[in-house]
Amino acid sequence: MFATTGDAALDRVAAIVAWLSDDPVEPDQIVAQFDELAEQAPAICVDADAVLRFVFGDQGFKGNHRDYYNPANSYIHRVLTTRLGIPITLAIVAIETGRRLGVPLTPVGFPSHFLVGDGLRADRWFDPFESGRSLDVGACQDLLTGVHPGASLEPSHTAVLSSSEVAHRMLNNLRHIHLTLGDLGQAALVGQLAVLVPGAGPAHRAELIRLLVATGRYDAAAEQHEILAVLDSAHESQHLEAARRLRFNCN
Repeated sequence: MFATTGDAALDRVAAIVAWLSDDPVEPDQIVAQFDELAEQAPAICVDADAVLRFVFGDQGFKGNHRDYYNPANSYIHRVLTTRLGIPITLAIVAIETGRRLGVPLTPVGFPSHFLVGDGLRADRWFDPFESGRSLDVGACQDLLTGVHPGASLEPSHTAVLSSSEVAHRMLNNLRHIHLTLGDLGQAALVGQLAVLVPGAGPAHRAELIRLLVATGRYDAAAEQHEILAVLDSAHESQHLEAARRLRFNCN
């Protein structure tokens, strides 16, 4: 499902996440939507500024300030249709449009607020939730202060993420949204996808176990403990005992 080697294009990553929606579409259809979007770009889209103007100006993509926690904002096929999204999905729209036009843009895992990086300049970023507003180091510090008062900007805050890291960030956001809405069942489905993403560790399975238990899926939770018994061998006996107790609940 997720590439285990190399770095998958973000349109494919977002398309896999979109399978969690109640109206999933084939990944190839989503890729085709991106192709069609890029084909509409004018010939002047040869740099980052022009691509951002095309996406957030001409095409009208914008942050969904009024309904931020609507899960649709996390599903890329919905975002491509409604032109509304959250920072990470809007960033993917910009990055994938730029890729098709030969303009390098990068996914930046800024704390609590996903950004787009200028692939040709290490000191310039864009805020996809604010119509692609251009940011320098000072503006990034101001943005960080707004979400984490007292924090100082560090190089890791503007680091470029791999596609797997983007997938984890998307799924973390989506799980949080479903938890905020009180939908534990859907949050558990998100967790089941998250453990399949390269880089998933024991913490991802522990969170999935918590959600499975909360929804009464004891057998599935036991299976996750048995997997952890292999992955977390230092605590093998504890995981196997936890699995045994969960299976007892199934009988």
